[in-house]
Amino acid sequence: MTSGRCFATVITRSYLADARALARSIRRFHADPIYVLCIDDPDGFVDPRGEPFTLLTLNDVLPPEDRAQVFYYTAFELCNSCRAYLHRYLRDRTNYESWVYLDSDIFVTAPLDPLFAALTDAGTCGLFTAHCLDPAPIPLIEPVETSLQLYGVYNSGFLALRRTGASGAFVDWFVSRLRVLCFFMERGVNCDQLWMNFFPELFPGIRSWKHRGANVAYWNIHERVITADGDRVLANGQPLLFMHFSRWNIEKPEDWSFGRPAAKGSDPAVVAALGRQYREALLECGYSECRRWPYGFARFSNGRSITKAMRRAYYEDFIAGRAGADSPFEHPERFPIWKYPPDMWPALRRAAGPLRSLRRRLMRD
Repeated sequence: MTSGRCFATVITRSYLADARALARSIRRFHADPIYVLCIDDPDGFVDPRGEPFTLLTLNDVLPPEDRAQVFYYTAFELCNSCRAYLHRYLRDRTNYESWVYLDSDIFVTAPLDPLFAALTDAGTCGLFTAHCLDPAPIPLIEPVETSLQLYGVYNSGFLALRRTGASGAFVDWFVSRLRVLCFFMERGVNCDQLWMNFFPELFPGIRSWKHRGANVAYWNIHERVITADGDRVLANGQPLLFMHFSRWNIEKPEDWSFGRPAAKGSDPAVVAALGRQYREALLECGYSECRRWPYGFARFSNGRSITKAMRRAYYEDFIAGRAGADSPFEHPERFPIWKYPPDMWPALRRAAGPLRSLRRRLMRD
């Protein structure tokens, strides 16, 4: 027997505060179970008994034959790949009739009853959202529509599925693609997002949901009129259901549009208040502490850092059948420093700030 529904997300342990804030925002309106998959070992960082969700680890969702991706993907890529495995876990290891995946940087602001109603429409077994629903105004063709051609028409931060044969077939397809092709803007893919371009043709039962209050973010702020009606926040007159704070900076909480103009008629005070509300929620959930936690798969067992070049070299060996069955984390000698030097970009980025400040002072003088 199948019954009920649940929510789910994927994080690294440093994003635990985000998952808590998401869970609390869901709990304001829904009592359904919430699953959080933490891809790196949370032992010593998280006490699952004190969290407002069920904590899963890679041991729950990733079979041994697929563990190579833990090394050849970056943290961001692995999180994206594991979305598919989380869907498979919910399909195979639970009996929920439906489930909703939300990125951990999403904040629910109203009851999601319209979502659940749409998910039960005849012929529908899943829902996702496009980044934009209207043609961009001429001045915004670039960057709005040009970036969507590069990064994808649809946003992978939200995907709701209902248990059917068609959605089950989709999950298997999704896992098979992301297992080996979930790179960030490499090899013709943008993690899982460009794969969504196939949804309308290959899986017509998984439909684009056109609710104006769903997945509101910087990429569609120019077409969503954000206003307040008493205690309710509206988007184009519909309840604002959930915000997606992608690329948002907690130090600049009121700015989540990245320079893109808000739609004509939006209330700037309401837009700014949403960012401040999200900042307060994150800080209450331990954001400052969690962000200091290191990624669990960033180093070899001897403490040496793993570079992106090493990850990609291992991928080539894996695809060619040369990788072997033992863990690459135990064999740093296979990645000599002269061949795979440390990634200098983080150090250069850290140095860029002081250098820019010095340049400004010199120019003033």
